[in-house]
Amino acid sequence: MQWLDLTGRVLYEGVPDNRIQLRVPPVADGVYLLKAFTDEYSWGVVVGVRR
Repeated sequence: MQWLDLTGRVLYEGVPDNRIQLRVPPVADGVYLLKAFTDEYSWGVVVGVRR
């Protein structure tokens, strides 16, 4: 099982360097759970990757 390497940007006011890099461990073979938190919200996204 491989880790998922992500790069992206945080679209948030007041963040000077908004580039982020994430290493996400798999919760199952080819399935990754992404979770994000802000002051008001918390949400998650499940990404399935099939090779």
